[in-house]
Amino acid sequence: MTVATLAGWGAGTVAGTGTTPATAKDLAAVGSDDVVVAAPELQAAAERGESAAQFVLGFFCDVGVGVRLDHERARALLQAAAEREPAARAYLKWKYESGFGLPQADESAADRLATRAGDLALPGALRRWAEVDANRVRPRFGRVLLWMMDRAAAEDVVAQLNLADVYLAEEWTKPDAAQHLYWLGMAAERGSPEALERMAAYYDEGRLVARNPGRALEFRRRAAELGRVTAQLTLGRQYRDGQSVASDLVVAATWLGRAAAQGDLRATVELAALRRQGGPGLPVDYAAALTLLRRAVDRGDPAAMCDLGAMLREGQGTPVDAAAAAALYARAAQAGYAYGADVLGWMHARGELGAPDMRQAREWYTRAAEAGNRHAMSQLGVLWRDGQGGEKDLARAKAWFEQAARQGDTNSQVQLGLMLRNGLGGEVDFEGALEWFRQAAKNGAPEGSAQIGFHHLFGLGVPRSMTQALAHFVAAAREWDDPWLKRHFRMAVAAVEPEELEPVHTLLQTALEDPRLMLLSGPLPELGLDVLQSGPDGLRDASAARALLARMRASRRPQAALTIAWYAFLGAGMPYDLGVARAALAQGAARQPEEARRLHAVIESVAAETPVARAAARAELHALADAGDVDAARALLPRLITGVGDSYDLASARKYYELVRAPTRSRATPTFMQFVAQFGRKQNVPDEVELGRRRAELKRERGDAPATVVYRTEPTYPIDLRRVGGAGEATVNVSVDASGRPTAVRCVAASHPLMARAAEAAVLEWRFAPALRAGVPVASELVVPLMFSDPEAIVGR
Repeated sequence: MTVATLAGWGAGTVAGTGTTPATAKDLAAVGSDDVVVAAPELQAAAERGESAAQFVLGFFCDVGVGVRLDHERARALLQAAAEREPAARAYLKWKYESGFGLPQADESAADRLATRAGDLALPGALRRWAEVDANRVRPRFGRVLLWMMDRAAAEDVVAQLNLADVYLAEEWTKPDAAQHLYWLGMAAERGSPEALERMAAYYDEGRLVARNPGRALEFRRRAAELGRVTAQLTLGRQYRDGQSVASDLVVAATWLGRAAAQGDLRATVELAALRRQGGPGLPVDYAAALTLLRRAVDRGDPAAMCDLGAMLREGQGTPVDAAAAAALYARAAQAGYAYGADVLGWMHARGELGAPDMRQAREWYTRAAEAGNRHAMSQLGVLWRDGQGGEKDLARAKAWFEQAARQGDTNSQVQLGLMLRNGLGGEVDFEGALEWFRQAAKNGAPEGSAQIGFHHLFGLGVPRSMTQALAHFVAAAREWDDPWLKRHFRMAVAAVEPEELEPVHTLLQTALEDPRLMLLSGPLPELGLDVLQSGPDGLRDASAARALLARMRASRRPQAALTIAWYAFLGAGMPYDLGVARAALAQGAARQPEEARRLHAVIESVAAETPVARAAARAELHALADAGDVDAARALLPRLITGVGDSYDLASARKYYELVRAPTRSRATPTFMQFVAQFGRKQNVPDEVELGRRRAELKRERGDAPATVVYRTEPTYPIDLRRVGGAGEATVNVSVDASGRPTAVRCVAASHPLMARAAEAAVLEWRFAPALRAGVPVASELVVPLMFSDPEAIVGR
């Protein structure tokens, strides 16, 4: 049967179509099962632009005669045919009025398709399946349904799939899930990849059938083996992510590879990502990833452009080439891929293309934000807020933050809350701020929880409560490792009132007994250990601290390396071991370089083997504090005030105290002198008259005599060790000049390096009656022992 016959009008030649008139024999055949045989030829004619063929094929796609039911394809074909076929316009008019095969009816579109009754001669191929009624053409649903059932019963897979769709929709007949599943199952038994994949989806989702992931996997694997690309892609993802099946990256790569070989761009890009990252059983293969991405880039895929750009930025399997990466991101942006513009904004802001260019960053972020990229909106908010790359405009900043926040961007929700809390761009609004922080926390942002804790810590818009503050800080500390959080967590612990001790104790105990504690990415275990070791009475628990520290060491938790270093140095919860401390410090440096640098300076400034090395570490600690490092300044304060581990220097201590208390300054914050008083009053060395009197009282013979102490101060128990407690001792070699002043001291043995430094600081304050040789004062050396009494533990370190 020719296409001209199948699409023929049945009488005469139709002007402008070039269609040959149909014979009586041809018309008798039209509408029979021959439409199934002729469908490929009809498709070819439609692709050539023959309007009659487009109309017939569009109608058949719409009702499922001889071809797969496909309303979207039908609509496209019918719209193409409507330019030259009045009957096609009449059918489209009915479709728009009834909403058949459409999301909803469209009266305005129907009104634009006016037709005349005299134009509506149906092609012969449609006379069995459609009818003309009041200037409209509509399907003969009953006849189509009977034919479809006959074909489905005769094991026509296309008819079975179409019939399954008919029983699922509400357009032809009452929905019938049992009939839908029956005919879909029949098509699956006949080996239809589409039916197999749809059954897999039903069993995955538990839709229309009981959920059965194993059965779903069986159906999907059969569809994939039959070449169904979407099934191959989904199987690859399942094995990659371990969804309803044990993760197997090799199998995942196999299925993604089969889909990619059929030209699927999503599979190509995802396979490239898998080869780029590697994993168990699948080694990293940058060369393979580059080949796959370049293939996808050549086909114009913007996601591949961005992934290839990332490899060029990071030098993965290729030399670093930021300019080439930027060109790829620009191509992606030009293709409408907002992520490309977003990354270009980031590259300009960070100076990856030369000097940081905030103006260019603002331009690219604006382009990405206007295309709907939430990250770009958030970054643009920062630029407008801070006046980077252009003018400062708090109203615009707030607008961008709010737009991104309403789309679920948690960083923008937090930033918007901070603007409201601080009154930036408007009045202070604690309630509004809390609402955005709560939204961020609900969306999984730990900083949202932390900021709510801050409000409870200071009573901003909510009652002041350390229990509530710590509950939110604990929630945040499960995931968010940030100095700001650690500082405010410790502030809340220090501010716990006696009536809150019990609920806070219960809160922390529950959190620290969580069997998943060591798997957390945040600093909760380390913060909890600090509370157990040196918290206030009612929260401090030395045995629980030792047990938690043992769990941390046994788990080899990477985040705990610096904590273990500090505790090994102090001898808190574990024996003092400088070697263990230094090894843990080296391990933690890779993950937390800035904190490791600070802790190294703190430890080596008192524990290094030579005075030169100790002085270099002290200089490093001072440099960090002078650069604004609050924790370095906090570590220096007790040393400068007591003269233990550093020079006695109240001027520098005052400067660092201002840095430490600046973020939390309030009326309740102690003044500097009040803070100094906590360490006890430093004794003044007696004047020379008093020392002379004491020396005279010795009444030594005019012969030889060793140097003798005439004034001494007891060593200050090191502040850092008060969290550990315990008595100690030190032995110091001291050189005394002929006037009785110590000129050099060196600790030769001590229970701890901090005690060694404290002993040296104390002996430098001593005064002596000098040694005598034949009655003449001379310089000499002597060895003096010092004891450290066990102090009561104090809060903090």
